[in-house]
Amino acid sequence: MLPEKVILDGTVLRSKSGKLELDPQGLKALQEAVAKAHASTSAFNVVVSGFSYFTSSRTRNIAISRRRAEFVAKALARQGIPPEKITVKAIGLDHPIADNSTQAGRLKNRRVEVEFLGD
Repeated sequence: MLPEKVILDGTVLRSKSGKLELDPQGLKALQEAVAKAHASTSAFNVVVSGFSYFTSSRTRNIAISRRRAEFVAKALARQGIPPEKITVKAIGLDHPIADNSTQAGRLKNRRVEVEFLGD
């Protein structure tokens, strides 16, 4: 069985001095999902979708969300997921899951979702 969707929000995927980093909790969540995917007998592909919250132009939000998604895609590749099985999507500020007027809401909306899809 393939893993459930992994959501890495702003509490585990942070930007410091312009560099993205994944904290130990986020890294563990990815490692567990990858291990489960490798243990599955199903063939799969991975969709990595980046999201943002409104801070500037739509174009800038798309670029930010793509950067986040590409960062996570590279982390998946380092854990043994073949890059050709990974699709990166930049969603931007569409589909918020929380209220952007609060810090907690913005942290939830500043996220990357990782989905393992069977062939």
